[in-house]
Amino acid sequence: MAKHPRLTKRKDSNKYYFRAKVPVDLHDHYGKKEITHSLRTSDYKEAVEKLHVASVKLDQEFAEVAAFKTYCKSAGTVSRRDRTPCCHCLP
Repeated sequence: MAKHPRLTKRKDSNKYYFRAKVPVDLHDHYGKKEITHSLRTSDYKEAVEKLHVASVKLDQEFAEVAAFKTYCKSAGTVSRRDRTPCCHCLP
């Protein structure tokens, strides 16, 4: 059975977790180096399905944030909490 790099299980739980590294250029936006959350299942097959959905969503979010930072005149001034654009990018 192939291992999935973003799938993990904690020692104190039988539930599976999603775990992904935040790209280095987005550390300042997210305020952390890694994103983890429960997949809320102990079934391996269900966890793999949920993992694929979570991975696609997160990769898309990373791409959107990176594109915004590239577009933004003052890159890195996006609010971490609500992800609102900086004052220089507002219409």
